[in-house]
Amino acid sequence: MASEYPPFLNRYGVVQLILAKIRKTPIPERFSHEFMSSTMGFCRDADRPFVPLAKRMGLIDADGRPTDLYKRFHDPEQTQDALMQSVKNAFSQLYARSECVDALDKKALQLLVADITGLEPAHPSARAVVGTFLAIKTFQALDSEQTEIPTRPKLRKSVLTAREDRAAYFSMAMR
Repeated sequence: MASEYPPFLNRYGVVQLILAKIRKTPIPERFSHEFMSSTMGFCRDADRPFVPLAKRMGLIDADGRPTDLYKRFHDPEQTQDALMQSVKNAFSQLYARSECVDALDKKALQLLVADITGLEPAHPSARAVVGTFLAIKTFQALDSEQTEIPTRPKLRKSVLTAREDRAAYFSMAMR
């Protein structure tokens, strides 16, 4: 039953970063998890579902070879047209249910996804479908400076800062 769901990534915030990196990276012979990890820098387990998503989008074929749509997406002059075609490929269920899916607000989109999947609108998978759809649909060709993978701040620094703040507070209170 899950294969009938529209595609999604639980970590859908990374979709735009991957798409931007695709545009900046030479077209590979095969687009795979290995390519994403070694060449593009997306090595988290949560990034792996992008390969099946790219297949559903029509960017790569079943063997991982980039399609003409991938090549069009890679071309700056054709990026947006190729992207819109890939959104329609991947989310054909949404477009089949509502011709104006592009004009729906997030709430209406959540209800549409819930209707298609049978999940509650607040279900994590339903939210991930909506998030993935919106991330792809709103992608704009980003500059290379914006394609870096965001990192989390180091916990140790914030712990030291909190300790320093407590020490300063107590030293002021003792005066």
